[in-house]
Amino acid sequence: MMYYVYVLLSDADGGFYTGATGDLKHRVKEHSEGLVETTRERRPLELVYYEGCNSRKDACRREKYLKTNAGKRYLRNRLREHLETLTGVFDGNGHTISNFTYTSPGADRIGLFRWVEGPNAEIKDLGLINPNVDAGNRVGSLVAWNQGTITGCYVEDGSVFRWKMRSGRGPWAVHFFVLKKRVKVRLRPGNWLILLFFRQIRSRPIRIS
Repeated sequence: MMYYVYVLLSDADGGFYTGATGDLKHRVKEHSEGLVETTRERRPLELVYYEGCNSRKDACRREKYLKTNAGKRYLRNRLREHLETLTGVFDGNGHTISNFTYTSPGADRIGLFRWVEGPNAEIKDLGLINPNVDAGNRVGSLVAWNQGTITGCYVEDGSVFRWKMRSGRGPWAVHFFVLKKRVKVRLRPGNWLILLFFRQIRSRPIRIS
């Protein structure tokens, strides 16, 4: 018989719940239906990770580890892409965010939103004022990597600084800025593709929808 260590992510508070069970499917269903007192008020819950063990003792030992600070760090690193991906809707409701700044030349996929992906993923009605991003590859002010929908968003002023350059095309190539006003762009030698891109969009402000 297999025993499972499982991790649920709470949509209510953003925290983990870690448990162990001999029937993973049934146990997750109990959590989802509010039959487990410790997670009833933390719903909705998403199963984001599980491990299988041949021994119940091994499963319980692993459960205890994943509940420690070191175990939580392991989970957040292990699930980094999933945790940093926006799959739902962010509604800015016409608000603006000013002076968003990120400086880390070695970091990739950096923006206010790092990763937007999925059929229901959307950012709407949000403005960025004077964002400044200085990072590695696939860098944007609003979104670093977008495979969702962006509507009614714009950026005023600010700068994006990329230290790395890759050839080819991808979703990152069209989401450095959604322009409304003048944008300052700083370039490293060799980043001619970004220069051409900004020459194109500065002559005709765009809205991505």
